[in-house]
Amino acid sequence: MDDTGEVDDGYVPDVPTEEFTAEELQVPEIKYEYLDHPADVQLHSWGDTLEEAFEQVAMSMFAYMTEIDKVDILMSQDIEAEGHDMLSLLFHFLDEFLYVFSAEPYFIAKKVKILSFDRENFKIKARGYGEILT
Repeated sequence: MDDTGEVDDGYVPDVPTEEFTAEELQVPEIKYEYLDHPADVQLHSWGDTLEEAFEQVAMSMFAYMTEIDKVDILMSQDIEAEGHDMLSLLFHFLDEFLYVFSAEPYFIAKKVKILSFDRENFKIKARGYGEILT
C-alpha cells in the first residue's frame, strides 16, 4: 500500500506513443454512412479509388463501435489480409482490424491508410492510426 492508501498491484499500462508527420495526423473527410439492416448495420463507403473506399469502410467500422471523435492518434498498428476474391479480401481486411480492436492491446483506429494493395493476388497491407482503449 502506498502513502495514498491505494494498493500497488504492480500493473503499469504500457501505452506506446509515436511521432507522426502532419500528413499522418490528418484525418480524411468522412466518405461513409450507415444503412439499416435487419440483423445489424451496413457500412457503406466510397472514395475516389478502391483503396480509399477500403480505408473509409474500416474507419466507419471503428466509428460505429466507439465515439471516434474522442480517439487520439498516439500509435499505429499494421495489418495484412488476403482473400481469394475482392469480397473475401474486404471481409478479411475488416476482420484483421476487428481482431486488433477485440484482443489485447484493444487498439482502435481513427484513421486507416492502405500501404499496399495487390488486386491480382488479393492481398492488402494497411496501417491504422489511433490509440489503445483504456
